[in-house]
Amino acid sequence: MGRCLLSAPPHAPFAAVFPGQGAQYVGMGRELAEQFPQAREVFDRASAATGVDLLDLCANGPEDALRATANTQPAILAASLACLATLPWGSTPPWSAPAPSTSRTRSGW
Repeated sequence: MGRCLLSAPPHAPFAAVFPGQGAQYVGMGRELAEQFPQAREVFDRASAATGVDLLDLCANGPEDALRATANTQPAILAASLACLATLPWGSTPPWSAPAPSTSRTRSGW
C-alpha cells in the first residue's frame, strides 16, 4: 500500500482483501500487536469472543493447532482486522461489510 493512499481524503475509495485459510503462519500478528495498541485490542476482543487466546496461538503456535480450521478462520480474521485497525482513519473505518468466511468462525462476528 502506497503512502498516497494513506494520506487520501477520508472518503476516498478503499477496498480490503483478506487472506483465506492456508495463509496462516506461526508469528502472524505478533509485531502488529506489540507495536499498535489498537491491533492488540482487536486480538483481545477476538479472544474474548472465541474463548481462545488468538494472539498467543498466532504468535506462538503450535502450528498444528493453528492449522485446525476451527482455529485458523478466527485467527486469520483477527490478524486481518488487527492490520486494518492500524490504518489512520480513527474509530470510524470506511466499511461495514463482514469479511468472507465469517460464517465459519466460532465467534460469529
